[in-house]
Amino acid sequence: MNKELKYRPEIDGLRAVSVLGVIFFHAGLGVGGGFVGVDVFFVISGFLISGIICRQLESGSFSLKQFWWRRIKRIVPASAVAVIATLFVGLWLVEPEGLASLAKSALANVAMASNIYFWRNTGYFQLEAEMMPLLHTWSLAVEEQFYLIFPLVLLCVFRVKRKWIVGLIIIGGGVSLGLSMLTLNQYPGATFFLLPTRAWELLCGALISVGCRHYRPGKWIGEGCSALGLATIAYCMFIYDMGTSFPGVHAVPPVFGACLVIIGNQGRLSSSGRLLAWKPLVLIGLMSYSLYLWHWPVVVLSKYVIATRGLLSDAASLIFIFGLGYLSWRFVEKPFRYETRLKSFKASVGFWVSSGAATSLLAGLMIWQGGFPDRFAGKMEQLIADIHWNGAERHSVVSPEEQLVLLGDVTASEKPTFVLWGDSHGLAVTDLWNRLGNKYGVCGVALLSSGTPPLIGVSQPNKDLESQLQNANLTRKRFKWLLGSNVENVVLIARWNFNILGYAETESHEIVNHGRFAQVIAEPKAEDTSQVEAARVLGSALRKQVEALVLKGKRVWIIKQVPLIDRGNAARSFAAYKRFPKLNKQFNCESIRREDYLNQRKVTDDIFDSLKIKDVKIVDPLDAFFGKRDQLLLYGDRAYYKDEDHLTRAGAEYYLADLFEGMIMEFEKKTEEK
Repeated sequence: MNKELKYRPEIDGLRAVSVLGVIFFHAGLGVGGGFVGVDVFFVISGFLISGIICRQLESGSFSLKQFWWRRIKRIVPASAVAVIATLFVGLWLVEPEGLASLAKSALANVAMASNIYFWRNTGYFQLEAEMMPLLHTWSLAVEEQFYLIFPLVLLCVFRVKRKWIVGLIIIGGGVSLGLSMLTLNQYPGATFFLLPTRAWELLCGALISVGCRHYRPGKWIGEGCSALGLATIAYCMFIYDMGTSFPGVHAVPPVFGACLVIIGNQGRLSSSGRLLAWKPLVLIGLMSYSLYLWHWPVVVLSKYVIATRGLLSDAASLIFIFGLGYLSWRFVEKPFRYETRLKSFKASVGFWVSSGAATSLLAGLMIWQGGFPDRFAGKMEQLIADIHWNGAERHSVVSPEEQLVLLGDVTASEKPTFVLWGDSHGLAVTDLWNRLGNKYGVCGVALLSSGTPPLIGVSQPNKDLESQLQNANLTRKRFKWLLGSNVENVVLIARWNFNILGYAETESHEIVNHGRFAQVIAEPKAEDTSQVEAARVLGSALRKQVEALVLKGKRVWIIKQVPLIDRGNAARSFAAYKRFPKLNKQFNCESIRREDYLNQRKVTDDIFDSLKIKDVKIVDPLDAFFGKRDQLLLYGDRAYYKDEDHLTRAGAEYYLADLFEGMIMEFEKKTEEK
């Protein structure tokens, strides 16, 4: 056998490292940067498949038909089984909105466009990314799209001038990497999910395969390259986290590390290569595709059953992942790939079309039926509504001159009593304000947009440029309208700490497409987003705008933010507890202590305390949330929190009804005095 075709077990070991990193990362098992395993896998894929194509081109045996036949046998059977099984389990576990979303992502997978679907559907008002069971198929779509295009390019270039291949791979990779770096801040979602900004990772593997195929490093160079490459990958897996801006420049080290491991073991195995060639690792590497297919559905769907993760649930998830991965590899992947199950290209295409049609039929039925809502009736229906409701019907992205979103008694809309101006924390309490407004016969105006603090004259340098401009323009128009309106009471409500500290570490589902500090504020055109500077900017901006509002005869009410609790998906956890009580006997209904909440607020309390201005009132919800309790009660008959920081409608009523009712009564009292 030609040395260039010789089986290299360390490559399978490197595959094992990449897939284990991804699994442990998604399972929350301490590998904060395990997501770089996908990038390592891209390099391996580019190296192996480009090498096969180029060798066949040189020998004159390359055929696009044969290439795609092999790709179908390699990818489609295991993928089809995993997706269809996920749809059926979803039919049992997943609530209607989530099931419809799952079905749409299954259709996208059939069309090899999962990455495009998730790019367009992981925004704020979509189902949170961490609850999308097929989210991981975005990387498979990137590969599929790459291998629809790349073989055609190689074939054309090889026929014209084969010497150009290496140069074109370098140019293509350089352009893709440059694009990834340039677009990350402005278009983080597109940069993360789409082929043009990911292609360079596959092209790096292709470059080694084509440009370095005859290179054989000396013993010590090989040892050094391989050890350095493996150490670099490990470093990234354990040092990176969800706050790391990615891909862009931070994707270079793991990709570079994978390249070094491959180069360092060409010709002979280094010490680290022999470690990677350890048989258990090689077996995991051989199973890596099936493991990858099954790991994320298991992680996600388990959250519909287990309310609070623990050692036993983590162990059970890993057993399911490796058990299903083995069964898929042994009884689906291997037979279809290596045996004569699909004897011809025609048979493979037929299987591809028929499996895609079956998936599409099942998914289409789920979408048509709206996720089969009749599966959940009575109390569960209410609990599921708490999971998804976020006030989106009162979310506004246009100026108040164009459209007024009203709360309360709309018959009194000619002279609104109050304005609720804020971000998603305001949206979370709109039903309560609407009910109270109707009760007291007053009308309010909602100026509410998620991720848009009620502040003028500030920027968010870590957010994409389009969002920055949109938010700045919207808040400016809102403020201008407020100054000219006859509304006497302006209520500012927001997650104030957010603009200084950024996302909490637990909010991974919020930062798939964003940096952890995307919401941190600064002066316009400034680049300094330190906590000290952000706090100064917040205090300065608040003072300027409340003084301007007071000069126009307004009373300003600033509501301190709600407590940030110690768990995500709080409403979903409660639904799982109610649905499967025997599996959730240790479920805890309490969260943070009063002292924890006070510590959370330290960064903004001084700012609010300094605003000693006539007709500016700081509303403190401390007693409303804790009363005489030391710990926050999260659940009653329903969940009071949706996630880490957003209240459900039941929560707004439970905690804040008396506080806000007192505010409305004071609105009315002040008006009567005038």
